[in-house]
Amino acid sequence: MKIEQVSGPVNILANLKNVEIDGFSKAKIYEISGFDKNLMTLKMKVPSSTIVGPYTIDGYILILPVKGNGKIKMNFSKAFNLIKMLKKFNFLIL
Repeated sequence: MKIEQVSGPVNILANLKNVEIDGFSKAKIYEISGFDKNLMTLKMKVPSSTIVGPYTIDGYILILPVKGNGKIKMNFSKAFNLIKMLKKFNFLIL
C-alpha cells in the first residue's frame, strides 16, 4: 500500500507492506469500474477499519525532513475508500 502526498507544505511518501486490514467485511461498495481493463476501481464506504503492519516513510513537512520505518497501527472511522487493483486474473460473471 502506498500513501503519497506531494503538493503543498507536506511532501510525504509512505509504503506499507504485509499489512493486516480489519473491518472491510462491513464495507458498502457503491461503484465498481474497469472490468474490461487491467485496472479495476472500487469505491466504498467503511464504517470502521484498522491497518497494522510495517512501514517506511520519506519526505518533508515544511522544511523538516521526515524519514523512518517501524510498525504502524492506523484506525479509521466513517472512511470513503478508493481502491485500485491491477487484474492478474480472469473474472467469470454469471
